[in-house]
Amino acid sequence: MEYGVSTDLTSSGWKWFDGYSSTSGNLIDTKNWTSWPTQSFPLSYPIAAEDLIASDAIAGSVESTFEVVVPTLQAAGVVNGIIRTNGLTNTIVTVKAP
Repeated sequence: MEYGVSTDLTSSGWKWFDGYSSTSGNLIDTKNWTSWPTQSFPLSYPIAAEDLIASDAIAGSVESTFEVVVPTLQAAGVVNGIIRTNGLTNTIVTVKAP
């Protein structure tokens, strides 16, 4: 079930996440990134980063953590690279195979 966060950081006033963990307090988004972002489409990295940066900022604004769930260690490495490059402080990565 999707979980909506009211925010002034989006034009719609809402950011939708895949869920919310009442146990951890994390806002959760599952990314089925097995071949995205990709070197063969250079714009894919900025597109992926933009999404993660916005989600990180919104999670921080509601004193939460943004948890990105990916299917592989390779995808986790890509997300962790985006986190480090952009100084994201409210984002963690979890690997869960489909």
